Amino acid sequence: MVRKNDDNKDKAKKEDKAGKTAGAQSKALARAMEMLEQGSPPAASRSLGELIAGTQAPLFPQSLIPIASAADIGRLVRAARRRMDLNQQEFADLAGVGRRFVSELEGGKPSVEFAKVLQVCAAAGIDVSASTRAS
Repeated sequence: MVRKNDDNKDKAKKEDKAGKTAGAQSKALARAMEMLEQGSPPAASRSLGELIAGTQAPLFPQSLIPIASAADIGRLVRAARRRMDLNQQEFADLAGVGRRFVSELEGGKPSVEFAKVLQVCAAAGIDVSASTRAS
């Protein structure tokens, strides 16, 4: 009997987490839909971060920002998330990562998973590119 109760608790926790994720995504989607209904440009011409934040201008100017550390990317992500008016959990749900990952990235943890960093940057409307330095 005890085992069945534990299984039910685990199932309830998973359903609760799924509900919270759906709630944050619904909030972001509702904001995006409102922007589209108000005659904003099609979503394809704007980044997800811009669409959800409801801004016409890019979240950051179209200039290159040198990145020398994980903390530099973390600061960019935090600034973008705040401009989107989302807390870490809402943003994490939107980006498809955990809240702890967002917290660690924004805190400048140097050993975060790079694929997830790219995923978070895309959700924040941050383009990531690299170039070679002139000799």
